[in-house]
Amino acid sequence: MIHKCYTYYSLRGDYPLNEVVDLFSNVEIGNVWAKGTKKNYGDDLYSDSNVQTKKYEDMGGLAQGQFDLLMDTLREKENSIICLKKEHPISTCFEIVPTLTNHRGMQIIIPHELLRFCHTTDSKIDIDYYVCDNSKYQLTNYCCSKLILNGEVNNEAILTDVFKEGNSEKLDHSKEYGTLPRLILGCKQGDVINTSVLQTQTVKFIQPYVEDIKSMILKHIITAVFVIEVQVVNQMSRPLVSPTKALIEFCNYTGADLSIMINTNYPS
Repeated sequence: MIHKCYTYYSLRGDYPLNEVVDLFSNVEIGNVWAKGTKKNYGDDLYSDSNVQTKKYEDMGGLAQGQFDLLMDTLREKENSIICLKKEHPISTCFEIVPTLTNHRGMQIIIPHELLRFCHTTDSKIDIDYYVCDNSKYQLTNYCCSKLILNGEVNNEAILTDVFKEGNSEKLDHSKEYGTLPRLILGCKQGDVINTSVLQTQTVKFIQPYVEDIKSMILKHIITAVFVIEVQVVNQMSRPLVSPTKALIEFCNYTGADLSIMINTNYPS
């Protein structure tokens, strides 16, 4: 269960503040500051300008509903954001901030429209999550990165024939996901503080199959989901789970979905 979750989009950089504020004049915006203005605390000045959309924190903490609301705001501004970034050094980012209970995890499914928007506008996705302390269980972090291919028809050959070359992964015959064939590709795991290392390894492993994966998704032969999964011990040691630019580009190009699973409950 998620205690709470909010999502917003930020535009940060060296630019005339009024240009970006005017761009969002027809929607509710959140925090705004201009380069060179004094921070609310101390005597330091802001080194860049920043405009944030309002924080979407409805939907009972469900991030997917917040993505829909945020994309309703951003969809018509896509070309304007691209033009602004050509004229000024601006970094854009989707900020997803969930807070988790200490015995339950969460799954964040990034919709393909948001991934496509990130690709075309060169925006990042930052997942800044918070968890209660589970350190008394004396566990270590566990991280995993993998691509799951699900056959749309009950024919294992559609997966094994295409992906057998150089592939050491195995078909998953468990009944948990039904009777259709399911292949796990490029499963990389370890105790790391930043999953980008594992993401890079998985993307590199599946690179030879990119065109096959895209073609089979378009023909509705398979569905594909890239999974980033972590087991978190405590707040101080939480692994970074934000998707890399290469992963966003892979999902955008092939049509694969992206799922981020954060587990805070200790293993049985």
